[in-house]
Amino acid sequence: MLSLIKLSPIVLCLLLVCPLLVQSGRYGCFTPINAIPGCVCASIFSTVDFTYKTTLTCSGIPPAITIVQLKENLNKLNGYDIDDLIINNFPLSSLPGDVFDEKTIIRRIIINNSPKLEAFGSKDNSFFSKIATNVESIIIANSPNIQREQWLKLSEALAGGGGVDDGTRKSTRAGGRLRDLVIYKNINFDVDNLADFEKVAPTIERLILKGTGITKITPDLTSFSALRYLDISETPNLKTFELKVELPVTLHTINLKGTSIAYFEKDSHKNLGKALFVDITGSNKLDCNCDKIGTENINVEAFIKRFDGAKCGIPSQLVNQPYGTICLEKNRQSFYTKQLGYKPLSMLAKFINN
Repeated sequence: MLSLIKLSPIVLCLLLVCPLLVQSGRYGCFTPINAIPGCVCASIFSTVDFTYKTTLTCSGIPPAITIVQLKENLNKLNGYDIDDLIINNFPLSSLPGDVFDEKTIIRRIIINNSPKLEAFGSKDNSFFSKIATNVESIIIANSPNIQREQWLKLSEALAGGGGVDDGTRKSTRAGGRLRDLVIYKNINFDVDNLADFEKVAPTIERLILKGTGITKITPDLTSFSALRYLDISETPNLKTFELKVELPVTLHTINLKGTSIAYFEKDSHKNLGKALFVDITGSNKLDCNCDKIGTENINVEAFIKRFDGAKCGIPSQLVNQPYGTICLEKNRQSFYTKQLGYKPLSMLAKFINN
């Protein structure tokens, strides 16, 4: 039996330690770890998922740096395989375009607290283009001045390709396409149908558009065939959510908490019925007249559970009453009145009298 005691330190490294540090070619930090001005690289063992994670954090990029200089600096990352690239307080109006080569792997990119940022690259070259097939997650937060057309360009760059797995490095799931897209606290972000993201939609599992400037949205989620979680919460200007097509079968949760939605049209309610849970708590404008729902053939228990926690905002006599229960009862009365010519005994009196 082979004894580890008799093995040399080099062989021990190859057998035990190095496979963790070098999961594939050039996984880990470059030397020195601060070779990119304003950025620091760290490879640490995560006690949460029991694996090493390599993170490049850029929080001190010099304000006087030029796009050309920044591109040259970031070129030092070419050929490396890292988990996270975090950019805080980006000092320029645009990210450099076409920075990385095709063997560079970055699994998650976080751009945060960058009010000066307006573009994701030059007119013809995106910051994301060569790494598109490796990025699993993109988070853009507190960067409110990104121009409207940049979201479409981001989608096009991510859909356009990038590195090819040549078998010498660790690639991400199913070719390394985007799974999570998070746009958080970007108040100038205002889309109405999600068409900008259609080219990357088939692989997205979590779409978070939280704390944005959206006022009306009519999402056609047909192309989002893998979507599991949709979050448009903390968006107080959102008043209209029209869902005219069926939800993907994978979608189980829709978070509309903290919006100003007053009611859902009949088609929207019908299609929302495909979700397990719709969080619309925190809205004080929910209209419990509920005359547009059409819930006569709905599963009562599932309907009430789906809108658990949601409270009526109007009419005044029903304020803070459970939205799901009230709407079902009102539509029950309406249905029986139309079909049978009389109203059944109602639970509404209980709520109103209390």
